[in-house]
Formats: sequence, C-alpha cells, structure tokens
Amino acid sequence: MGKIRINAKTLIYIIILFTLNIQWMRDFLGLPLAIPNLHIILLTILILLDLSKVIDYIRQNNFWKLLFAFIVGSHIIGWIINLNADPILIVWTFYKTYAYFLFFIVCVIELNVTDVKKIFVIMLACQILNVGFSAYEHSALGLQSDYLGGIFGIRQGGNGFTNIFGVVLINYLITLYIYNKQFLWLFFCIITFLVIAAQADIIGLIILIAISLIITVISMRLSFKKCILIAAGIVGILVAQKVFASMYPERFVYFQNIERLLKYIGGGSNSDGGIYGISRINPFAQINRLYFNDNVGKYLFGYGFGNASYSDGVKLFQSEFYLRNAYFPYYWFSTAYVYLETGITGLGIYLAVALHCLSSSLKYIKVKELKHWGVYELILTIAYVFSFFYNQSITQSSAYLIYFGLAVPYIFNKDIKHLPNLYLKRVNYIKG
Repeated sequence: MGKIRINAKTLIYIIILFTLNIQWMRDFLGLPLAIPNLHIILLTILILLDLSKVIDYIRQNNFWKLLFAFIVGSHIIGWIINLNADPILIVWTFYKTYAYFLFFIVCVIELNVTDVKKIFVIMLACQILNVGFSAYEHSALGLQSDYLGGIFGIRQGGNGFTNIFGVVLINYLITLYIYNKQFLWLFFCIITFLVIAAQADIIGLIILIAISLIITVISMRLSFKKCILIAAGIVGILVAQKVFASMYPERFVYFQNIERLLKYIGGGSNSDGGIYGISRINPFAQINRLYFNDNVGKYLFGYGFGNASYSDGVKLFQSEFYLRNAYFPYYWFSTAYVYLETGITGLGIYLAVALHCLSSSLKYIKVKELKHWGVYELILTIAYVFSFFYNQSITQSSAYLIYFGLAVPYIFNKDIKHLPNLYLKRVNYIKG
C-alpha cells in the first residue's frame, strides 16, 4: 500500500471539509464545544508547510508586502499606547483575523483549475447535506432563526456560516452557467439557499443573492440564458419572501420601507443599535461614546490587537475587556470587533484587502477568458464588505470559504491554459 502524503494542497481540502462539517458533527455527535477551534492546528501546519513559498509570494507582491508591514507597525504602536500586550491573546486573535490572508495566499500558490472544480463539487454535495439537515432541524426539532444552521449546527449564530457558503457557491455556479449552460444545479442552489435563508432569518443572504443576480445580468448580453437567470432569481426571491413573511410576520414589516429597515438594523441617526443593541451600519458612534471617550489613540489603534479577544468555551482566549463587557455584543459583528481592538487602522487593513480584490476584478474583466470571473470577483468583494458589517463571518472560521472564493480568479489567471477544463461536465485530472 502506498503512503498517504499530506501536503499543502491536501490540507486546503481538509480545512474546507472541516469548516463545512465540524459544527453539525459537534452538535449531533456530542463532540466537545471547542472542537471547531482545531482548525487552528490545521492552518498552522498548512502555513508551516508552505512558509518559504508564502514568504516568496509576499516579497514579490508589493500589496501584501506593504500590508503586512503596516499590520506589524500599527499594532506595535497600539500595544505601546495601551501598555498592554498579551502574547496568548495576540496569537489567538491572529488566527481570527490575518491568518486567513495567509490561507488566501496558499490557495493561490497551490491550487489549480481542477482543484477549484473538485472543491466546488464538495461544496455542492455539502449543500445537498445542508438541505437535509435544515429540513430536519426545522420540521423535527422546530428550530428557526439563529438556531437553524443546517450543516453549521444548532447553536446560536451557526446560520452566519450559511451566508458566506451560499454567496460563494451560488456565484461560482452562476459564472459556470454563463460559460457552459449547466442550469439545474444553479436553480437548485438558488431555491434551496433562499428558502433556508428565509427560514433562518438570514436577510443578508437574500440581499447578496439578489445583488449577485442583478450584477451578473447587467454584465451579460441579452440572451435566452439571461432571461432564464432573471426568471430563476424572481421565482426564488418570491418564494423566500413568502416563507419569511409567514414565519416572521413581526419582522417582515421592517422591510416594507427604508425607515423601518434602518431601525431594524440599527442604522438610524441616533445609532441606538436597533433590535440587536448594536448598530450594523454604524457601530463606531456607539463605541466612541461608550468606550473611546474622545481618545485619539483609541480612535486610531483601539484597545490593542488581542485586547478585546473572545472565544466560545475557551477561557484562556477571553480577554479582560470581553469578560467585563460581554453584555455589549461587539463580537457579533466584525466591524465592531475590529474597531474596538485596532481602531481606524484595523478597519483600514480590511478596506485595503477589499480594494485590492476590487482592482483585480476590474483587471480580470478586461481579459477575454476571465471576463465573467472578474464579475464573480467583483460580487464576492461586495459580499466580503457586506459580511464585514452584517455579522462576524469575516473574523471566524467561515472566513475560509470567502477567502477561498476570492482566490479563485487569481488561481484561474495563474492556470489559464487549463481553464477550458472547468467547463467540461466531468472533473479532469491535470498533472502539476
């Protein structure tokens, strides 16, 4: 028997499979609460295996070289200003934030067209599993809203993973449909994700699917495929609207005009936090008022990288700030969490990544073979920024899915000669 070889590429597959399945295994098989945190070990091994390649990639790429230099420099200043730096919390917070940047880089380095196709086949299989779990959780267990997580478990907030999973998989299938006319799986995913989103009160996913369809349709020439895509989107959104209105009539009224919607998400002029106690659109005014108290150092650098860290079930990774202020749910939203810890400079780091992806999307749109993958990148960049405000999915393990998704056009650009293999109905194994 041949030896099983664990290399960087294999670990990428394992991490994505782990992300997609570990939470239902935890909740239904009785695994320890903290077991999803094992992804840290997998990611550490991945980075170490590819460390020399990652360093070379960063050295040769001015954007990443400057970004990591800025990250280190700004956070050192933040620790000096706050006179506080806990090494354990720094390492833990690194894995909740910037380690995902390295995962993105490793995906670009190691994966090729065939790997992308295989991974999305895995994701599609997981969506079939997700439909089954969601149906069971809703009909047999009577779960809904934040507790209806499908394959992402039945703990509060598990449905946040569905938001990222859905937008990445649907946009891949939309782009594939443009190139090879395979519609059945796209229609299946549009309908099932929209129904699950309505049942689980994931309004963000419904909005992102609508944005995806609108931008894609605008980018396409008038054709029968375009009309089919419009029809599928309208049918899916109408079904989702009906499901949501019947399950959450008291919340549905918030979506009937802009003023009520702003109140729902805490985006009013007084930024009172809406129904969550913290504003999705503008948590900064609340944080400035409650914690920063006109301190310029706090505005710029926050409480210091790691000093507002939190963890479910592992007290070692819970900062003093979190233990004192857990009643204020800043940890529900990446914007609030990043701003508290690292101030405007921390927000600037994520803005820089978004602008880098936006720039790349516009570059790829100009390349004939990558035009629609450039549109795909544009949509995922919008989803990346949206999710940063919408929930905590950019600063938890669901981020593996969005960073893999964002890496796809970079991988195709690197492996462009094999791109036609993506549009074949079967997965072709490409050497190298």
